[in-house]
Amino acid sequence: FTDNWCHPNRLEILSFCNSNGVVIDASIPGDIQVLRPIQDGPVAQCRPSNVAYAEVRHIIHFDILEPNEPISPLALVFYIKLPQSTTVRVNGQGNNYQLTTFHGDANLREMEMEAIQATILDITHQDGPYTLSTPGFAQQGTVADSVEISDRIKEQILSKGKEAICDAIFKSLCPSHSANPHSIVETIYQLVKDSNGNCELLSINQYDAKFHGSTATMHF
Repeated sequence: FTDNWCHPNRLEILSFCNSNGVVIDASIPGDIQVLRPIQDGPVAQCRPSNVAYAEVRHIIHFDILEPNEPISPLALVFYIKLPQSTTVRVNGQGNNYQLTTFHGDANLREMEMEAIQATILDITHQDGPYTLSTPGFAQQGTVADSVEISDRIKEQILSKGKEAICDAIFKSLCPSHSANPHSIVETIYQLVKDSNGNCELLSINQYDAKFHGSTATMHF
């Protein structure tokens, strides 16, 4: 997820928001995921001002872990900050107006990852998902936070995939014992010294038997 959190093939755009985090009408008719174009003409047919965030859904699948039991996909919803720039446009009445908004590609899903990195993430200095919260005293616009949501996403991923992750690690470290996991115990040995200082290498079963045998004669 860390490497592909913003990959266009894995994103579904849910809405576009202004700098206050309010959903705005910025999409073409019939496809909420595509922005209206940057063009001259009637304002209602052009991209609106202050398109500042894209609300997206990212679906994580756990099939790569080859779990013993199917794991339902994990849907994560977060925000991508969009860079702002200003150009002069001409409205439907032939009057000039300043348009400050996101001037990038209308369809984020069709962009190459390299282009998203260069034209969006690098400019907004974003290296992970954002969540939006109400601004505090003397702050303007919504507050974008990456720390809280990153921690929450990590917890959700680990909670969903913990069993499969542990199983995959065990299979990788102990491939010959995956069908009979408890047999790995039989390969563990303990080096012990007897009362005469002699060293003896015991299997865990031998050590356990010897330990219990010695304590059985003790009186409390």
